[in-house]
Amino acid sequence: MATNNSFVYLEIEIENENVGRIVIELFTNIVPKTAENFRALCTGERGKSEKGKNLHYKGCTFHKLIPQMMVQGGDFIGNDGTGGESIYGKQFNDENFLINHDDGVVSMANSGPHTNGSQFFITTISCPHLDGSHVVFGRVVRGLGVLELIQKIPTEKDKPLKKLVISNCGELTRENNFGLIPNDGTIDVYPDYPQDADINFTIATEVVNVIQNIKTSGNEYYEKHNTLNAVKKYEKALRLLSDDDDAASKLKLNDYSATARNCTEVLHLNQRNIKALYRRGQAHLYLNNYNYSLCDLQHALRLSPNNTDIILALRE
Repeated sequence: MATNNSFVYLEIEIENENVGRIVIELFTNIVPKTAENFRALCTGERGKSEKGKNLHYKGCTFHKLIPQMMVQGGDFIGNDGTGGESIYGKQFNDENFLINHDDGVVSMANSGPHTNGSQFFITTISCPHLDGSHVVFGRVVRGLGVLELIQKIPTEKDKPLKKLVISNCGELTRENNFGLIPNDGTIDVYPDYPQDADINFTIATEVVNVIQNIKTSGNEYYEKHNTLNAVKKYEKALRLLSDDDDAASKLKLNDYSATARNCTEVLHLNQRNIKALYRRGQAHLYLNNYNYSLCDLQHALRLSPNNTDIILALRE
């Protein structure tokens, strides 16, 4: 895609907790009118809608979630999928269907031909059945880890059972990795999710060093009695283990003890952290601490009875 395309971000909260940022490249060169609609709704620069609502995605919910397919939001009028409004008026025409619905694209939701407003959806798999009926206008370039987290939210009739909100949004540039690098005065200078980090996961020592820096940053918060930020750092370190199987295996082969220690620090702050119990159980298994391993894995299974990874680990 052309380098002059615009970039916008959506800051996401689940149950009032910030879980990260989704960065979207807008295909300004292919669908300029549709891309401009989304960009302006991210900045809020157009003021009020015809119905007196802010033309702004900030505070808007994701009202629809289909696991292994898509998440939909953008109805800043009713927050339930019944409304929405474009910067051009209530609705505007389909611009073109030149881009297909691959995974990770952003597309206009509609109720039929030429009924585009403000509602949009993000695909998490390829959806060719939507080609030719919905206008694709962007793609996710950062924040795939956030999308994976969203996909794990339980649903009922395609409605998320946890509050899922765009807490902030706007336009940005590529600087500072799209604003994903923390600036909190610690030595943690990495994005929150492995998918966004410039880390060579084939070099175990590099991954171990990154995890150590993040863990040290968590320790600094813990020593200052800032438990919330400490937990966030420890869980961030764990994501480097749990979200990349290759990195996880290389770490296990190189330093099981460090893995067990990292997980223990997380469990000191949150005894019900299933990932930490599972990873520590695996580490103890490779360290031949079979009783400790069994204890951790059984505890994790009680908290998550249908977790196939834990069940398989217990069978080893």
